Amino acid sequence: MRRYSEGIAHYVSGRTDQAIEQLVRAARMRTDVIGLYLILGDLYRMKGLFDRAIRIHAGLLTRPDVTREESAQAQASLCDDFQAAGLVDRARAACEKALALDPRNLRALGSMLRYRVEERRWEEALELEERLIRLDSARRSRSLAFLYTEIGREQLREGNERLAHRNFQKAVAVDDRTFPAHIFLGDDAYKNGDVRRALQHWEHVVDLDPRRLHLVFDRLETAYADVGNPAALEELCLRVVERDPTDWRTRVLLSRLETDKGDQTAAFRHLLEAARIFPRSLTVQQEMWKLTLKPGTDARHDRTDKNAQAYLDLIKTVNEFSDPFTCATCRYETLEYLWRCPQCFTWDAFVESGAPEALSGSRTPAAP
Repeated sequence: MRRYSEGIAHYVSGRTDQAIEQLVRAARMRTDVIGLYLILGDLYRMKGLFDRAIRIHAGLLTRPDVTREESAQAQASLCDDFQAAGLVDRARAACEKALALDPRNLRALGSMLRYRVEERRWEEALELEERLIRLDSARRSRSLAFLYTEIGREQLREGNERLAHRNFQKAVAVDDRTFPAHIFLGDDAYKNGDVRRALQHWEHVVDLDPRRLHLVFDRLETAYADVGNPAALEELCLRVVERDPTDWRTRVLLSRLETDKGDQTAAFRHLLEAARIFPRSLTVQQEMWKLTLKPGTDARHDRTDKNAQAYLDLIKTVNEFSDPFTCATCRYETLEYLWRCPQCFTWDAFVESGAPEALSGSRTPAAP
């Protein structure tokens, strides 16, 4: 089946239109290859042609030659079709039918896990995640760690700090890279008077990914002051930008520190560097205005005036200012730093839109 093989090759390479063309031709010659129709329906869904996808996958269920396992695969595909079309109730029903036919169907288990997370039915979500890890050797434990973190957050909202602390500890035990759990463990340690322990957790967040410094900046500022070492924060920021010169957000933080010290020229210099890295940043624009309007700023000073002109020259071609975060998996954009993508449901997938990894997708997100 040359056309089928060519269609699969196009599919793997992301050439959707060519894959559909070859698979449609293959389907005219071989109507007995169920997998062909499963893939073809998925491709139509990817193109936004939900009606065609639903017709193809639903049609498989009426055929007498499909196995129980293939029927489960068709139902799992229908679940995705209905979900993409906004028919949530029908999607969940298809997911349940798929699991009734084949309790080991990975696609249906993943969809059911997504529904349980959305419903905040955490114990069932944990059971599903653990089952997926057992069945899929390629699945990593990061999503399990994030589930423990979400359970801990829920318990915090309910006022049960002891159980919350236990689940945050489980999260970092499963995967030490689970930065939200470290943030909350640091908060708990600080609340209980263990400032140095809190610092260890918050500093570890930066060690895991220096671009997350902004998430713990205020916490670190307070804690370093408590231990009598306020200069440590500036030293940390300088190490971060030395390690990654494209980290514009940390340069904004350095600007704030310089402003607090009263060195507005140095503050402006850091903002100018941030603007060179990411000219359309709304945050940089706002910080520039704050600095300009701050009492004591002397716009007539030669150096300040030159810096201001350099900044104006830099942004004169910018039509829109924004600081979006981009999902490395599906390219969904949001102005808020999220731990889980609302579009593809992947954990820990957001990167700075102005950062190099946002373009390359170099960070490895956790599974949905």
